[in-house]
Amino acid sequence: MLDTAYEVRVQYKVTGAYADCESVTAGNVTLNANGEGLYSTDKNRHPRTMIGYREDGTCVFVTVDGRQPDGNMYGMTNMEMSATME
Repeated sequence: MLDTAYEVRVQYKVTGAYADCESVTAGNVTLNANGEGLYSTDKNRHPRTMIGYREDGTCVFVTVDGRQPDGNMYGMTNMEMSATME
């Protein structure tokens, strides 16, 4: 176990087609495929960020605030995210 005074930094060397990238972000849920929603049974609400592409190639970014019930910002479930991207 590390003492709380230590700072840990994790790095991964990016190679291949992305070797020149300064920053890389990954995701873990596919919300839609071929225009169809892929619905999940996960009903947990969290702040979310979504990235998608329209048929014409336009990139769409969506950010949802959450965990702030005093401001009526509760986040979204995976099902709500899929419906939004549809």
